[in-house]
Amino acid sequence: MISLGKYKRAFISAIILHLALLVVLNLNLEFSTVTPSAVPETQPQIVKAIALDESKVDAEMKRIRNEERKKKRQEEARQKRLKREAEKARQKRRAEEKRLADVKKERQQQAVRQKREAERLARLEAEKKKVEQKKQQEARRLEQLRAENRKAEDEKRRLEEEARRRKQIEAEEKRLQQEQARAEAARKARSSKESARYIALIQHKVERNWINPLPAKQGLECILRVRLNDSGKVLLASGVK
Repeated sequence: MISLGKYKRAFISAIILHLALLVVLNLNLEFSTVTPSAVPETQPQIVKAIALDESKVDAEMKRIRNEERKKKRQEEARQKRLKREAEKARQKRRAEEKRLADVKKERQQQAVRQKREAERLARLEAEKKKVEQKKQQEARRLEQLRAENRKAEDEKRRLEEEARRRKQIEAEEKRLQQEQARAEAARKARSSKESARYIALIQHKVERNWINPLPAKQGLECILRVRLNDSGKVLLASGVK
């Protein structure tokens, strides 16, 4: 809207000029329709018409001024509204910029957190793999120990079995030795008994068949060597000088 404050006088002058022209045109029309004798009667009407036109001009000017003030107030109100809207828009833009900055910051922080979480999960996965590897190694070691223990148990049982068998063998050998000793003792006893019997028989036979060459001489003796078999048969008989 164009303000009329600067061109107010020119505008009013133009209006007055137009009104004057209208009045002149009206007067010309009246002069052309009346006689000269009627001229004195129309003079007051001309003055009245001019006064009426000035009041209209004032009213129009007042209306124009009121309209201008109204438009000015409306313009001022519009400007204020525009300023408020602009301020609201700036505040909204700042809030949106702040929100976007916060969102960007939050996204950056979220990205950092996600990266850290991914690194943490990667570390956990690596540690899990290490733990799993240690478990597998421990399982293999335990299995090896079990195998060694089984082998040791088998070896222990084998040694115990060998010891038991050795004890049995030793006990059997001892029993056999004892039986052999008893048999040998019995044999020796029988042999001694048989020997004593055979010796007594031989001695009796020798004494019975002994012829003393020197009856007057006492303390004579002879020594015989006799070899017998198990059945008592004489294998060898000889005298010892």
